[in-house]
Amino acid sequence: MTRLADEGDDPYLWLEDLDGADAARWVRDRNAETVAALTGSEAFAGLRAEIRQVLDAEDRIPWPGWRGDGFYYNFWQDATHPRGVWRRTTLDQYRRREPEWDVLLDVDALAAEEGENWVWNDVTVLRHGYERCLIWLSRAAATPPWCASSTWCAVPSSRTVSRCPRRRAPPAGSTPTTSTSPPTSGPAR
Repeated sequence: MTRLADEGDDPYLWLEDLDGADAARWVRDRNAETVAALTGSEAFAGLRAEIRQVLDAEDRIPWPGWRGDGFYYNFWQDATHPRGVWRRTTLDQYRRREPEWDVLLDVDALAAEEGENWVWNDVTVLRHGYERCLIWLSRAAATPPWCASSTWCAVPSSRTVSRCPRRRAPPAGSTPTTSTSPPTSGPAR
């Protein structure tokens, strides 16, 4: 008969204490070893430079999403905006070689203004009028998203943004609003 291990038999049980100093130190040490092993070669430096060149290329084609309000929305990251900008344009502008974009949220400017390490997560837009949305941001990539409520009209200067109480993003597909943001222009940074 197989005997179930009791907790005293597990030499790694201390790792389950997610807030414990010993477990955190062990994870930091393993992470440092892994980062050194993966990034310590000249090949890595060359590959990183090539990837950065592709991600920051100015000739990338923006991949917008349409929400039903006559605008095409896009979340864009490049060398100038590593955190990204959420923006929109009209179909006529999008068809041009260099479209004019209305920037709805500049995550880099917001992060600098507030002294926070904001990271874009998502946006949820309320249907029927498409004038209100919840923008989900995280402090760094490791924390649960926060939301900011935003209202905008046809005139960008009339746009207002207000903070929601601190709360987590709803589970995917659980809100009765239009879905999430259009696909990003590339991988998150």
